[in-house]
Amino acid sequence: MESALYWTSEFNFDGLRFDAVHTIEDDSTTHILEVLAARIRASRPHRYTHLIIENSDNQETWLRRNSGSEPVHYTAQWNDDVHHLLHAAATGENTGYYADFDNLEQRSDKLGRALAEGFAYQGEMKPHEGMKRGEPSGGLPATSFVVYMQDHDQVGNRVKGDRITRLAHDDAVKALTSIYLLSPQIPMLFMGEEWASEQPFPFFSDVPPELRDVVRKGRQKELKNTPEHEDPNKPDVEEAVDPTSAKTFRSAKLDWDKLRSPLHKEWLGHYRALIDLRKMEVVPRLAGQEGFASHYEILSAKAVLVSWRMGDGSLLRLYANLDNDTFSELPEVMGRRVYLQGFMEEGRLGPWTVLWTISV
Repeated sequence: MESALYWTSEFNFDGLRFDAVHTIEDDSTTHILEVLAARIRASRPHRYTHLIIENSDNQETWLRRNSGSEPVHYTAQWNDDVHHLLHAAATGENTGYYADFDNLEQRSDKLGRALAEGFAYQGEMKPHEGMKRGEPSGGLPATSFVVYMQDHDQVGNRVKGDRITRLAHDDAVKALTSIYLLSPQIPMLFMGEEWASEQPFPFFSDVPPELRDVVRKGRQKELKNTPEHEDPNKPDVEEAVDPTSAKTFRSAKLDWDKLRSPLHKEWLGHYRALIDLRKMEVVPRLAGQEGFASHYEILSAKAVLVSWRMGDGSLLRLYANLDNDTFSELPEVMGRRVYLQGFMEEGRLGPWTVLWTISV
């Protein structure tokens, strides 16, 4: 509690991100997470504080808005469901927690739901976990969620710390970026992602010598709970680099010289174009967006249509085909074309094609 208040009051941080709040057990009458948010906001009433959470339990409770559409407790949550769905679609990985998103008959339904409403699972049983997960989240505005394609957890928890650009082909990755960077949910980029860095980001730790063996063994145990461990085609946990080695830390540093290459410059241009478009077409329409303002339609096992009623009354639409084959039953496209990644013809979306439109 005091640490959080210290960073916001003494250093004037714009906000804080709270890690793994689902592991915080508190049977008090008022949960510590509620007290924490209230005290931080009360400590500086004239300055807005962004409070972000990571919560595998996907509890809508902590993200609720008041009658003025302001967060009661926390501003937004990292949306792991969207990451898992996009990653599984692009890489074909289907073990570990990706198994919860492997059913092709349900993948478009889950992706559409996660983009439109936030959580893919809203109280239903998750097959891999064998338990129910999530709460209904359709009543929240899209800005209650932080959407991403890579982060330190998802990359760092792989045996070799490999990024999406080493796991999927360029057309697939560009399709994914075109979805999450233009989504009304808040996009988050991982370091070097914007120029498609392939630098690995393995888990590393700086601890006293007497603790290093404990960390190594703990890391081996942790990796056995990741999707890769259940995939016989992936590296064995024994191949993981030493997390306590300075060499491992140095291997995660970005090689900025590679940004000079035409390939990485092209990727940077791709990201810049999407971010500029977001600033122009999406961000000005976010203010005033309410809950229950989105809809999605399953077009096929790998194609989906999602629409959002924006704060200014306009309708933002996404048509996406996340498949190696052309989708040939595209419904009538409505609105002004804002962005096209891939190719589209009358009634057809090409492989890994993403189309955004706006109706005012």
